[in-house]
Amino acid sequence: MKTSETSVLQKGATMTAENIVIENAVKFCNTTQNIETLYLDGSKGKRKQPLIGVRRGMLQRKLQEKKWKERDQQRAKEFIYSLIKGTADTDSFMLAPAWLVLQSLQEEALDATDETMKLYIEETINDIKKDMSEGVEQYLLDGQNRLLCSIIPFMDNEFPLPVDPLVAVDAVTGERYSLAGKRYENLPDGIKKFFDNIKVYMHVAEKGDIRSLIKALIAKNSNVAWIDWQRMLTDNTFSTFRKQISAVLVDDETDSDSGKDNFVVDNVFEKITNASYNPENDGYERFISELLVWMKTGIQPKKDSTNMQSQFFRGEDGNTISKTIVDSLKKYLREYASAAPKGVTHILVRNYVMLRHAMDNPKKDSFANITLPNWKIKKEAEFVAQYLLASKSCNDDPNAKVSIKDTDGNHVKWDKVPGYLPFANSDYSKELLLQRISILSEKLISWEHQLTKINVVTKMSSDSMPSVEKVALDNDMKDYKGRHVYGVDVVSGEFDRGHEKARASGGSNSSLQLQQPRSNKSYGKNSLPMKGTL
Repeated sequence: MKTSETSVLQKGATMTAENIVIENAVKFCNTTQNIETLYLDGSKGKRKQPLIGVRRGMLQRKLQEKKWKERDQQRAKEFIYSLIKGTADTDSFMLAPAWLVLQSLQEEALDATDETMKLYIEETINDIKKDMSEGVEQYLLDGQNRLLCSIIPFMDNEFPLPVDPLVAVDAVTGERYSLAGKRYENLPDGIKKFFDNIKVYMHVAEKGDIRSLIKALIAKNSNVAWIDWQRMLTDNTFSTFRKQISAVLVDDETDSDSGKDNFVVDNVFEKITNASYNPENDGYERFISELLVWMKTGIQPKKDSTNMQSQFFRGEDGNTISKTIVDSLKKYLREYASAAPKGVTHILVRNYVMLRHAMDNPKKDSFANITLPNWKIKKEAEFVAQYLLASKSCNDDPNAKVSIKDTDGNHVKWDKVPGYLPFANSDYSKELLLQRISILSEKLISWEHQLTKINVVTKMSSDSMPSVEKVALDNDMKDYKGRHVYGVDVVSGEFDRGHEKARASGGSNSSLQLQQPRSNKSYGKNSLPMKGTL
């Protein structure tokens, strides 16, 4: 701290309370609003566009539509029940004016040094401008599940109240009316009016930058089972790593703000049974982050710590994820989704991703001691099915477990044997992760004959692709038509390498001919014509 700053701060004794302003402080207006107004502002109602907007993935906790609709919309019913009973008084809603969010993001974009992050923020700014042009005045930071999955659907008559005893009494006449199992449209007018006028607490931001609003959201929910991972994810909303996680989770063809799930979510993440990756704890995002980090480093982040992911959120010291890795993970998950069983452990998904990454990167140092299949996958869904069969076969290997007996020779428990898949699946050390890949790879390779016979995979040549210059010299400076070529054209990129027999037909990199790039593309998977046949 500079001396001048110190001297200024030391004059605090002369400051008066009424003049105090805290720099970058968040200020909220605390008020109430009746249910009817909240419904009209949050739904389309008589308007073409709600006044309250929700932008999934930005600021607020994620919309959990499926969870609120489970078991005949039990959770949604319970919230409406609590509103009527008066037990939901502590469930407040947090909002921020659209102009404040826009202003803060514009300032954030000016300060951004990472180009990818800056691009992400600018895309969000454009989306918010579009929302505002269509009538959005506020964004719901917290409470979207209660509003969008409970209040609005109930008032739209999508579900009834629970069948639990719930009686309305006219205090003057003593008339009693049971609300159990009733839909909104079937309620008497007086009870409808009673429900419409129920007050809920609203915290509307008046001041604060985007990061301060994020911290306010975290603070508000810190007593609602937020875990360290959720705080980290929310606090790094505009980081590059956060955007990459979202790119994997949300399909390119899916509207990220619609709340609709995509192919991968429905067929992979929704089927994972492990509680660690529960969507309510942003478990999908955590699982993706672990896969991305492993693909980059070969190390699995610890489940009881977020230290490793934090390095990637900061993007420091080379801890960044390339677009190639992101695109590869998307590809592997889509493959798995094509044949995913109804309920799986995360280990099955993780092992598949690791195996496919190793197959695509056999020369990576980490995989130097692993024999990997050199295949081109022709039928993705069937390959996944074969992988699942291989996993089951390895897990069911009778040698993979040994009976532990007591002193009387009675069986006590089964113990996993090192060197087999169940043991390798029991821990996340780098050594055992690689062992998983090796075991599964060996099993699939043992089925190679059958897999190629039914056209699930095609065996590829193991030889490496020589340079264009070497191909030219090996063919006495002649192209595939036998015409002489000049060295200056070869080194300047005028020629490409074409297979005499296409790789798809079992061709090898040992028999290549010079070919012009346009001609190379025109042949595609076809072999080159024999010399002298043109």
